[in-house]
Amino acid sequence: MPEPQFQVDFASLPVAAILLRSLRVIAVNAAYEALMGITAEQIVGQRVDDLVLRYVMPTDLALAKQSFVGLEEGSSAKGTLFLRANDGSGRSRELRVVWTRVSEAGTAVVYLIDEERDVLVKEITDSLARVAAGLTGVSSEQEVLERAVSALVERGFAATFVLVKEGEPELAYGPSGSPVPPERKGNARSAAFSEPLSLDLLRRLNPHFDEGRAVFFQDFDTLVESAFSSATAEAVKRARPGRFAVQVPLLRSGSVYGALFVTADTLSPALGGPLEMFGELVVRAVESVRLQREVLAHERLAALGEAAAVMAHEVRNPIGAILNAVTLLRRDAGDRGLLLSMIAEESRRLDRIVSDLLALGRPLLPKLVSIDILVLAEVVADVLRARDGATEVAILVAPAERRELVLIDPDLAQL
Repeated sequence: MPEPQFQVDFASLPVAAILLRSLRVIAVNAAYEALMGITAEQIVGQRVDDLVLRYVMPTDLALAKQSFVGLEEGSSAKGTLFLRANDGSGRSRELRVVWTRVSEAGTAVVYLIDEERDVLVKEITDSLARVAAGLTGVSSEQEVLERAVSALVERGFAATFVLVKEGEPELAYGPSGSPVPPERKGNARSAAFSEPLSLDLLRRLNPHFDEGRAVFFQDFDTLVESAFSSATAEAVKRARPGRFAVQVPLLRSGSVYGALFVTADTLSPALGGPLEMFGELVVRAVESVRLQREVLAHERLAALGEAAAVMAHEVRNPIGAILNAVTLLRRDAGDRGLLLSMIAEESRRLDRIVSDLLALGRPLLPKLVSIDILVLAEVVADVLRARDGATEVAILVAPAERRELVLIDPDLAQL
């Protein structure tokens, strides 16, 4: 039977490749020899499952065997697998293995891509680092997490935060997003979010969770089945946004803050590191928000103490004016109407001062009114004249035709 025809010469393919027939190596290209440090003479004629036993790391053996059995039987004509394998010099490599069956006679081509040199990985790493740097100026934890999700979705990943709730065994679902259209993901998302997740489950899925190390899952279906009931798991699998997943532990000051789940077809073990770094920077941004909130709380307490001292002084002013007005009223001296108006005005100022002290934690909003500044000046002058020890108070104003109304808060201006 003739060999399958390639659009380019197999030997000159820039990606490391092996040509198989019935799982036996019939050719390798120069890129494969350079990547693995193995010559064609060393492996041509051998079965691929023998090569798996020789070079693939023990933790990935079972998955590799299963995949190549499916290729031999014709049940998996194409697929992708991530393997850790030793090259000819014994160096461990993270490889993306992509295979395609090209003839009914069992001929297949297998490509090996070195994840450490993957341009996409580097681009995503740089991109996420830039996004994370911009999270430090955000004002709330919710906004930090929402921006993190948006950044991942823009890069084609689905992302979900699950967060520890103090004093509760179950995790709370945080912001979530997916590039999958809403009509596909909606029902599955709602169903999944209605089922509780526990911190124990996250630790079972990832033995290195408390060390803050991310874990890559090649078998998304098994992951979902271990987390949800059968009905929910089936719904999630039908609407899943990708075949692979990464769980990123989120640790804050030695305690668990939560976890980030990322899923996509384009995920690889090599992206576990960048996503782990991204998760760490997200937690730092959350800590920055909390620190800002604590600093603000301390500043408000300090301001409250200072304001109390200022208010104690300011309260004496209207009280003094009221006492002076009452004294004059008792002596039946002065304009009774003016004195009573002064008492009412100063009492209102006292009430405003106390209200401002109580509302110190809230923004102080001026109550602006349009008045002639001369009116305010005359009220202040009357207060000053009524005080003990006041000598002469003069008001210098422009002619009426040159004055304009101003927007001002009279109480704050007097204060």
